[in-house]
Amino acid sequence: MNPSEVVHVSWLFAFLAGVISFLSPCVLPLIPGYVSMVSKMSFEELTDGSMQGKASKIFLPSLLFVLGFSFVFVSLGAGASFVGTFIQENKVLLLRVSGVIIILFGLFTMDILKIPQLYRERRQVRRQLFHFKVQKKSFGAFYRFNAGEIDLFRYNETLSRFS
Repeated sequence: MNPSEVVHVSWLFAFLAGVISFLSPCVLPLIPGYVSMVSKMSFEELTDGSMQGKASKIFLPSLLFVLGFSFVFVSLGAGASFVGTFIQENKVLLLRVSGVIIILFGLFTMDILKIPQLYRERRQVRRQLFHFKVQKKSFGAFYRFNAGEIDLFRYNETLSRFS
């Protein structure tokens, strides 16, 4: 098999995995709700039979929603690539530093080395960070883009089974 055949086979399997994940019982029932949420149209409005003006109300918001998903996937991939490259390039230094830290914690555990900062107890007090009221009018393109990002993190566990 030459390399170009391998690339075509992997694209085919990636496409099939996407189709299977879309048709899976944990994703397919969510599609009408997503279309309704993103387009701000009720299920009855979407299924009443007339398509006049509906395509534009559905397509652009859905595109922004998908771009939110894509942004998260690209960001996570780029971040993982950066971290992996950094670790690979600094492997020897990281091994030495982690070895020293393990030795220090071992000495602390054996009560030979006293580290006062490790004897302290700190408790975080949860505070409410945002004090604003969301109005229905404020849901625009930015909301739809962020909704795509948030839903990706929420359903990543379900979708990752097929990929």
